[in-house]
Amino acid sequence: MSNSSFHTMKLTSTTHNKCILLLSIGMWLSFSFVSVKAQTKEFKLPNPPTKLDLSADSLIEQAFKKSAILKVQLNEVADKQEVINREKLGWLSSFKMGVQFLSVSQDYNAQTTTVGVLPSLGISLQIDFERLFTTPSNIRSAKLQKSNAKLAFESESEAIAIKIQELLFDMELAIKQSEIRYQTFFTIADQLTIIEERFKRGEIEMSVYLNALNAIDDAKESYLIVYYDVLKKKASLELLTQKGDSK
Repeated sequence: MSNSSFHTMKLTSTTHNKCILLLSIGMWLSFSFVSVKAQTKEFKLPNPPTKLDLSADSLIEQAFKKSAILKVQLNEVADKQEVINREKLGWLSSFKMGVQFLSVSQDYNAQTTTVGVLPSLGISLQIDFERLFTTPSNIRSAKLQKSNAKLAFESESEAIAIKIQELLFDMELAIKQSEIRYQTFFTIADQLTIIEERFKRGEIEMSVYLNALNAIDDAKESYLIVYYDVLKKKASLELLTQKGDSK
């Protein structure tokens, strides 16, 4: 084979390899541009969540009304007050008085019974000293039980109020964060559109374009995290305040 033929074959092979390489790069770039355009069309996010219309006081009041624990504790306070009232009147049962107005006699032989009015009135008085002396102690015990029940009721009420306020504060903070991240996402989206056009014209390197793609994904994820965090807190508030089917 002559030298000219060898050089011709080598040149043809080199040219063929370059063509394959350029074709591969072109196909990859075309795929990248299609992917960019597809992602650009997905520049949509749910709108930032809004605040609740009800105030903290209204939500706390609703939570108090719904709380089954508070209802039980409030009933217990009322029950302890009833015990106190009964114990305060308990000293009356320490005295037992009997009055005799009539006399009754029976003749078994004659099989007759005679009832007559006594010439004098008979009165008997019995005193239960144990009951009399334990009544003050019982009253003190009932008052202590009522005080403990009332303290438990107040502690639970305070815990519910604090939880409502914390949820509202955290939710308001998350809403503000969502608004900021919402705007940030679309700012990055606008930048990505510009970077995409410059990348197509060969004005910037591919690494810059890829970084922009990663940035838009990170911004979307960052927004969705706080967005669903707000929804979670709203659901918690509804669970604490809204009336359910439970009695």
